[in-house]
Amino acid sequence: MAWRSQYRPHLYVRRPEMERGAWLSSLELYQAEAAHQVAELVVMHTHNSALPSQQWRTPAGSAWPENTPVHIQYGWWADDSADWYGYVASSRVLASEADPRYGYAVQIPVVYTLTGTSMPLQTRRNRTWRDTSPSAIARQIGKEYSLQPRVDVSRIRFAQTQAASDWQFLCDVGAQVGYRIFVDGTTLWCVYRETVMPAADGTVPQFWQRKAPGAIDSLREFSAVVGDTDPAGGIRARYQAVAYNRTSRVLTPASYSQTRTTPLGEQESAALTRQYAERPAASYTQAGRLLRAASDWLWVEARAVTNGDPRLKPGSLVDLQGNGIGESNLGLWMVRSAVHKITVNHLSPQKTAYTTTLVLGRNDARRLDLKVQEGSVAPAPSVLVNGQWRAAYTGGMS
Repeated sequence: MAWRSQYRPHLYVRRPEMERGAWLSSLELYQAEAAHQVAELVVMHTHNSALPSQQWRTPAGSAWPENTPVHIQYGWWADDSADWYGYVASSRVLASEADPRYGYAVQIPVVYTLTGTSMPLQTRRNRTWRDTSPSAIARQIGKEYSLQPRVDVSRIRFAQTQAASDWQFLCDVGAQVGYRIFVDGTTLWCVYRETVMPAADGTVPQFWQRKAPGAIDSLREFSAVVGDTDPAGGIRARYQAVAYNRTSRVLTPASYSQTRTTPLGEQESAALTRQYAERPAASYTQAGRLLRAASDWLWVEARAVTNGDPRLKPGSLVDLQGNGIGESNLGLWMVRSAVHKITVNHLSPQKTAYTTTLVLGRNDARRLDLKVQEGSVAPAPSVLVNGQWRAAYTGGMS
């Protein structure tokens, strides 16, 4: 995109306010379906024992207490930052004799473990849902915590007894009907696995691996997983690799595949047979629903490391191109999980590093088939009310 013109990986904490002499060292952000977003933030504190005003403090200074709301901004381009909201789950001081010293001042790292805005959903509940659809359950739970629900309508209706936290119960309901559960900011996504969660600006990140001499690839690593899980059960091994011959200067692809078998190479039994033998159901309708939900829609899997991009989240799309990954791997993939890692270099900002490690999926060996996607609606802004992150508005949307 032309307006993204200046490369500058960056990391800022907008809340809480950092004390003087403290600076950010690194961030690792873990994102996956049906899991809380978890971030590990390293903050360097400067402790000067020569100053009387600091003698009463802990070596780490004024550490953020548990449940402190945190607002982080990060990104790859100088003029395009993403927002992340969460809470302090724990902190630990990593002081050692090897910490850098400058006269009486010493740099002490503090590691904060942060949990996303889904953390309050850990509240345990005991209640019964009668003749209720999964989409209605997701909307009600989302609004109880002032999250904006983005839910695909489900026609299934059943009675559910909840004896767990709202988060665990929501994930269990999603597993029964095939929902993807993911909280992004203060938006609660409960959508079918083929539904795309678009980026805020509606774009699809694109990365290249050309494997050409002198070229800097934005797709740094790529590997198609050998044992692809077939939706009908078993494994269909598919190897594909591309190598660059420095003598002939030619890219040479190679591939190998086999039919569906068990990990031991034996013929795989039909999925429906296993469904009735291993997971009996009360009715044919329930068996079909459990079977569809348990099947892995994105059964073709790959792993990649790219230049950092905050648009990469579970349920989003990524476009991979270049001769270096093989023809059948070109095109769109859906992100299943993402790990964003930023390491800040304050002395040489140009050496600040930001990468994203991805687990990707497709529902076909050579492409990603998607239904027609409706136009996306911009998520509600996140606001802080009484120490809790909330969506500015929650209703009137599915």
